[in-house]
Amino acid sequence: MTAIAQPSSAEIALHQLAEFILGSGVAESGAIDELLSQPMLQLAAEQGVRNLLFDTVVSGNGAAGEYAGFAKQQAFAQIAAEMVQRAELQEITRLLSPQLKFLYFKGSPLAYAVYPEPQRRQRGDTDVLFSSREDADKAFRLLQARGYRKVLSLDADLISAEFSCYRDLAGGNLSVVDMHWRTNNAVQFRSLGFEELYEKAVAVPELGDGAVMPSLVHGFILACQHRLAHASEGQENRLIWLYDLHLLSQRMTSESWADLIALAEKYSLAECCLSGIDAATRYWHTRVPDGVYAALAALAEGNLQNAAVPSSLLLSDWQQFTNQRGLNKIRFLWQHLFPPVAYMRAKYRPRNGVALFYSYLTRIFGGLRKRLCLPSKSTSQSAIKNSHSKM
Repeated sequence: MTAIAQPSSAEIALHQLAEFILGSGVAESGAIDELLSQPMLQLAAEQGVRNLLFDTVVSGNGAAGEYAGFAKQQAFAQIAAEMVQRAELQEITRLLSPQLKFLYFKGSPLAYAVYPEPQRRQRGDTDVLFSSREDADKAFRLLQARGYRKVLSLDADLISAEFSCYRDLAGGNLSVVDMHWRTNNAVQFRSLGFEELYEKAVAVPELGDGAVMPSLVHGFILACQHRLAHASEGQENRLIWLYDLHLLSQRMTSESWADLIALAEKYSLAECCLSGIDAATRYWHTRVPDGVYAALAALAEGNLQNAAVPSSLLLSDWQQFTNQRGLNKIRFLWQHLFPPVAYMRAKYRPRNGVALFYSYLTRIFGGLRKRLCLPSKSTSQSAIKNSHSKM
């Protein structure tokens, strides 16, 4: 007789967080004590739902008691920070929109489009998509005049299609902007191009005149692809990304679902979308029309070209390598193994040529160690050290 696998303590904790935020969690004071304990607060922050947790306590779900004041203080701090960030994004829109075509995507525009209040959507950066690297560089030059500085990043077109810049804001806040010229660094998750997204883009008036974001349907697909692109890190079920899908699905109309099915068929995305729906349902009880789920399932079953989701960084790199063509396979390997000298000097600060050579060896063997390690089974165990890059 096959034993039924029992959920891990980390999995149970994730479900406790989700159930409480949804308003169906246990309301006894003991449950509040546990939910607002330091380990659970850390877990909520890692999962991107700390703001949602505080909002739930403030709104009266549970016997908050002594924690009500603390939760209110945190919630008000987030409102103040959001106001500062919003003003900065409006300035960015004002600077860029007269000269460039661009889209806000992922967390920041979703905060205004599908969340009841934008501060509930925890995020550490703003993602902006351009049609080309040249436009992204031009945008940075415009922001540089406003005081933005570029974060050290690897300039390797086959590995990364983004770079970050940042600026200090009032009240100790920080504005981090990720400049993208592709929707995803993983080749298999780049189905939607800039022009297609821009053609169907919708306005985000809260971020200024000219600010636009992907449509609900495109946003849903991008959210599904984004989570799977982080599967090799064990991050595909990060609660905030699944909550994005949950809220997006609530805004979808019958016409939206029909468009989603059509795009899933066109770009072989049925399996990707089903995975996102299943994960959102597991944690947030997301509901989609039965006919939609059946149609996606039929497409997934009939499509023999669905890309396997990499379960480790090594498999992810292998998929990237096999998706390259011709000499790009060699360039892909070279960019991984031998980054530009300027990048190595800035990152490792070697004192001489011998130290530089040792830096390359350190990078190569360090990369091998990461790729030969098994991925974490639980997203709760992974520390999000650079959270702004995951938003």
